[in-house]
Amino acid sequence: MNILKSIVYIILILSVSTLLADEIKSTKEGGRWNDSATWIGGVVPSAKDDVVIFGFVNSRSDECNKITIAESGCLNVESGITQVHSILINKGYVKVNENSTLKVKEIKNEAKDSFYNFGVIEVGE
Repeated sequence: MNILKSIVYIILILSVSTLLADEIKSTKEGGRWNDSATWIGGVVPSAKDDVVIFGFVNSRSDECNKITIAESGCLNVESGITQVHSILINKGYVKVNENSTLKVKEIKNEAKDSFYNFGVIEVGE
């Protein structure tokens, strides 16, 4: 019986840990979103991860849970649809290029003159 309880406990811990978002931070140099060299620790963010951008990061149809763009950071939506499933907090710069879309649930902009939109920004559900 103790073995069964231990197995259930381990499965429960593993299940909960996969639901929690990891925070993935970019390097100061930035780069392409899907390049592991862009991210500290070499882990490319997934849809469930929270992201902090410190450099110039180019996105092409990427997604994350939450994104914070630091004062030194820039999110450049080059092409496709980039999706943020919760909030985008901007302290740096956001550029949405022609034929590109940025989808977010909520935007909190803390930087003046920091959004450059040549594509589509969709806010809400």
